[in-house]
Amino acid sequence: MKRHQMELVPRTVSTVVPNTAEATHVFDIVGYSQMKGRGREEHVTSGTFVVGGLHWAILLFPDTHVILLDDEEDNVTAFLELQSQGGGKVRACCDVRLVDQTTGLASSAAPAQPDAKTFKVFNADESNRVSCLKMKRTEFEAPPYLVDDRITLEGVVTVKKEPRVSRARPVPRIKVPPSNMMQQLGDLLESKEGADVVFDVAGETFPAHKLVLVMRSPVFKAELCGPMRESETEPISIVDMQPVVFKALLQFIYTDWLPSIRDLEGDDNSEMIRHLLVAADRYAVDRLKLLCQSILCKNLRVGNVATTLALADQHHCGMLKDACIEFMSCPNMLDDVVASQGFVDLENTAPSLVAEAKEKMGRFKKMSRMTKSNAPEDEPNKMPSSSSSAAAAAACGPPEFTPGWKTVSTCAPDVVGEGVHVFDIFGYSDHKGMGAHEPIRSGAFSVAGLDWVACLYADGYGVAGIDDVSAYLRLLGNAPTPRVWVSCEVKLVDQRTGVASTPQPFLRYALVFGDKCKALHCMMIPRGQIEVEPYLVDDRLTMEFHVVVRRDPRVSRTARFPRILVPPPDIKRQFANLLQSKEGADVTFDVAGEPFSAHKLVLAMRSPVFKAELCGLLREPGTQPIAIVDMQPAVFRALLHFIYTDQFPATRGFERRDNCEMIRHLLVAADRYAVDRLKLLCQGVLCKNLNVHNVATTLALADQHQCDNLKDACIEFMSCSKKMKGVAASKGYEDLQRMAPSVLADAVAQMSKLNKMPRGSAPQDESKSC
Repeated sequence: MKRHQMELVPRTVSTVVPNTAEATHVFDIVGYSQMKGRGREEHVTSGTFVVGGLHWAILLFPDTHVILLDDEEDNVTAFLELQSQGGGKVRACCDVRLVDQTTGLASSAAPAQPDAKTFKVFNADESNRVSCLKMKRTEFEAPPYLVDDRITLEGVVTVKKEPRVSRARPVPRIKVPPSNMMQQLGDLLESKEGADVVFDVAGETFPAHKLVLVMRSPVFKAELCGPMRESETEPISIVDMQPVVFKALLQFIYTDWLPSIRDLEGDDNSEMIRHLLVAADRYAVDRLKLLCQSILCKNLRVGNVATTLALADQHHCGMLKDACIEFMSCPNMLDDVVASQGFVDLENTAPSLVAEAKEKMGRFKKMSRMTKSNAPEDEPNKMPSSSSSAAAAAACGPPEFTPGWKTVSTCAPDVVGEGVHVFDIFGYSDHKGMGAHEPIRSGAFSVAGLDWVACLYADGYGVAGIDDVSAYLRLLGNAPTPRVWVSCEVKLVDQRTGVASTPQPFLRYALVFGDKCKALHCMMIPRGQIEVEPYLVDDRLTMEFHVVVRRDPRVSRTARFPRILVPPPDIKRQFANLLQSKEGADVTFDVAGEPFSAHKLVLAMRSPVFKAELCGLLREPGTQPIAIVDMQPAVFRALLHFIYTDQFPATRGFERRDNCEMIRHLLVAADRYAVDRLKLLCQGVLCKNLNVHNVATTLALADQHQCDNLKDACIEFMSCSKKMKGVAASKGYEDLQRMAPSVLADAVAQMSKLNKMPRGSAPQDESKSC
C-alpha cells in the first residue's frame, strides 16, 4: 500500500525546556560573633563561585539590614549577588540552608515558603542583589546551627537562562481519503456483477440488484418482495419511461447523486429533469424528487414556467409550485407568461390551477402598483422583459424586497489556511517567576504562509492579573497584504489521556494588518484551572493552538429566485438500517458463539477478501454459519458497521485513548479483510493517541501489518529524548526487545538519524519581539 500524505490541516509541535544550571556553595563562618556589631550596612561576603557561567557570591548581614529598619522583628538577612558585569537577563533561585553542626545535615531556612526560593528576573547592570534569607535572630543564632561560634550556610543556587525552544516540526498525521462507498456502488451497477433482477425499458435491458433497490425505494420493495414471480429469469417490463431516464434513476438509487449534475442543470436538460422528477415520484425516491425540483426552480423561464407549474401541481411538488407562481407574479413578466403556449395549454387542461395562480398573481400585481406609485419620479417604471429567470429578477427592479420575491445572497468564508501547533512545556515551574509581560515562547511555525509564535504568560499580561495565565498568538515578520482574519482556539491536553479540550469558551477573532495589530489574545484562565491535574503533570504542560487564517468573506451577488433546499445524501443511514434490520440477509457468521447476519452483496462490494470467500458460494437457507476465528464479536460488529456505513460506530467516543486496544484489533481486522480506508482510519486514531506506554506496542503492530506511516509516527515520537526514558521502561518496549529485536534495531537507527537533524530555535530577532 502506498504511503498517504499528511492531513490537510497540518499539525506542528515545538518543545520548550528550562535552560538551568545548579550548584551548591558552602559558606563556613568561623568566629561569627566577631562579624557582628559593624553596622547595619556591613556584610560578610563569601568567596566567588561560578554557576551557569556567571560569578556569584552570598552576602550575609549579621546586623539588621538597613532596608529592614521598619520591621518589628530583629532579623538576619542574606543576599545572592551577581558579580559578573554586563550580560543579558538571567533568573536565579537561591535556597539558603543552615547546617546542623552536630549531624552535618542541612535544612532549608524557609521550608514553608517555597515561592521565596524563586527570584524575579534581574539585569546585572542594574540590580545585582536579590534577597534570599530573612530569619529571626533568635532562631538563626541558636543551636544546633551556631555552635562554638561557628555557623555554616549552604546556598543552593539555580541559574535560569532563556529556555531552549526546539524548532517547530511536523507532527506525523495520517491522511484518510474520503469515503469511496458511492464509487463502489456505482461500479457495482456498472459491472452488473451479482445482479439478480433485470428490467426491460423500451427494449433495453438493465441488470440490477434487488437488495439495493428494495433498500432505496419502497415502491421497488413492494414490487420485488411481493408474491413469487413465475419466472425469475424474465425481465420486468417498465412502461411509460425512456431508457435514459431509467438509467439515470438507477444511477441515483445506487450513488445518491445524479451523473454530471452540472450538465443536467442547464436549460437544455429541463425536459430530462421533468421526466426524472416523474420517475422519482413514481418510485418514491424523495431526495431525487427534491433535487429535480431544485434544478427546475433555478431554470424557470417565461417559456417553461407554465409547463413546470402544471408538472408541480400534478406530482404534489408544493415548493416548486410556489416558485412558479412567484416567478409569474413579477409585474413585467406577467404579460409574457400569459402569452406563452404553455399558459394557453394550462388554461385548457387545468383551469382551476390557472384560476389559483391568477388569484395570487393579481394580489401581487396590486401590491406592485402600490409600490410603483410610491417610487421616485425619476425612476424608470418600464423595464425590458427577458426570457431568463435571472434577467426576470433584474427586470423586477433593484435587489430589494418586492411583492412575491425573496432575495438571497450567500456569504462564504475564504479560508487561506489552518493548522494546529502543539506547544509542549517541560519544567513549567522553572519558567514561572519571570514577571508580568515575560512570555514562554514556542518555536516559530507557519500557517497560511505566515510565521507565528505562541506566547504563554505564566505571570499575567495586559488585562490579566497575577492570578491569571494568558496566551497570545503573535505574527512574526511583516503584516500580510491583503489583510487577513485570524482565529485561534487554545486547548489544554489531558496528560493522562492525551485528549485536548477547551478549558473555557474563549475564542476571539482579530484583524491582522499593519504594525498596530500583530497579536491575538486567545486565552485568559485563572491559574487554579490550568496549574492543576490533569493538565499539569510532572511539571509538564501541553497546549494546542488551533489557528485559522481567513481573508474577507466572499459574498455572492444578490439573486431573486426561490430556492429549494435538498437534504444531504442518506444512503449510508439506509445501509445502517439494513444491517440493523437483517432484512434480506443471506449469510450468517459465527464469532465466538455470537451470530451476525449480513448481505453477501454488500460484503463482496466492500471487501475483496469477502468477495473471494463468498462469491460462488450458493448457500441454502439452513446451512451452518461461517465461523470467524481469532476475532472478538465487538470487533467484528464494528467491522460490519464500517463496511455498511463507511464510518466508525459512535465516532467521537471511538477515537478516545481508552479505546486504543479496540482500535488495534479493528486495524488487524481491516488488514485481514482488505478494508483499506478503515485500516487508514485506525492508523490515524492510533497516531493521535501515541504515548510512552503504548508507542512500542503500536510500533510492533505497524510493522506487522505494513502500516508505514504509523511506523514512522512511532519512531518520530520515540526520537524525543525526554520521552525515550519512559518508553524504555514500558512493558511494550520490553516485549519488542524480546520478540522483534530487528524492528527495534531499525527504529533505533532511524531515531539516530532524526536526532542528528538540526533542531534550531526560532529566529531570535523575531521571537524576542514578542
